[in-house]
Amino acid sequence: MMLKFLLIVGLIGFLLFRVLGVFFRVLTGSTVNPKSQDFHQTRKPKDSNVNVDYIPGKEKKGNRYNGGEYVDYEELD
Repeated sequence: MMLKFLLIVGLIGFLLFRVLGVFFRVLTGSTVNPKSQDFHQTRKPKDSNVNVDYIPGKEKKGNRYNGGEYVDYEELD
């Protein structure tokens, strides 16, 4: 009897999950269109040459933070 009840509750929960998921997608209009699928595909350039126009500037080494100064302390009893 208990197994039958758990099986029915689980089936109803699963069906509600699926139906509400579809309903939410229809309500928000978040369907996948073919143009958004092309966005995730990588494309090779026609001549397959790579040109880099950006050269990063040199890093300033004098401004690096190497930690604070050591502070000696006494332990309180």
